[in-house]
Amino acid sequence: GEGNIFADPLFCNEVDKDYSLAENSPCVGTGENGANMGAFGVGCGPIYFGNIVINEIMQNPSAVTDSDGEWFELYNNSEEPADISGWVIKDSSDDSLVIAENTPFINSYSYFVLGTNNDTTTNGGVFIDYVYDRENFNLGNTDDEIIILTLYGNEIDRLEYDGGTTFPDPNGKSMELIYHNLDNNDGSNWVESANMLPSGDYGTPGEGNSTLLPDLETQIDANCHGGVNNGWMELGDIEINDT
Repeated sequence: GEGNIFADPLFCNEVDKDYSLAENSPCVGTGENGANMGAFGVGCGPIYFGNIVINEIMQNPSAVTDSDGEWFELYNNSEEPADISGWVIKDSSDDSLVIAENTPFINSYSYFVLGTNNDTTTNGGVFIDYVYDRENFNLGNTDDEIIILTLYGNEIDRLEYDGGTTFPDPNGKSMELIYHNLDNNDGSNWVESANMLPSGDYGTPGEGNSTLLPDLETQIDANCHGGVNNGWMELGDIEINDT
């Protein structure tokens, strides 16, 4: 109804039932007469989650060893930056890594590559934003999980690839999400990369994926009439054929 806010309230620590508000909560000062919306006041500094999506995975490089060439990519599909310091990235068993404090924010609509080796002469020519210890977290060649948790245990994203049952199962090619707004835990939304890297492997680390946005076909005449219900719509990237 009127006055409602459809956004994450940004509680300080929802997992431990601390429902006080972060400084940048949309509930701060938006209640009646400028009061905070909700029962609790501001209890912590600003929180920046962004909208982090697991977007690309090189789990089985061919041109270099797994220990040198494994990496995966996050995409911040949001207008706000994401502060991932202290976040946990794990699988369903014992693998786990904690993102170091003071890690640079992931800017809005930007890519962030995490990998086991940042030496481009030995990792296949890939520029890595964050290096982690493969003894703590490694990517299974066939099936594995990537689960992202905040500092307080809120699950941000989860992906469970399955060795070819529904996901691709490439060797020397990354798996790419077709479009970052699609369900990334649905294997049908992933394909093998078509972009060759300097090493001869394939992937698009730190860049837009080699696949296209979902196809959309419409009929629009020379006067821009037609389309859906003869009205306006947001199409994203468009390839125009005027034949």
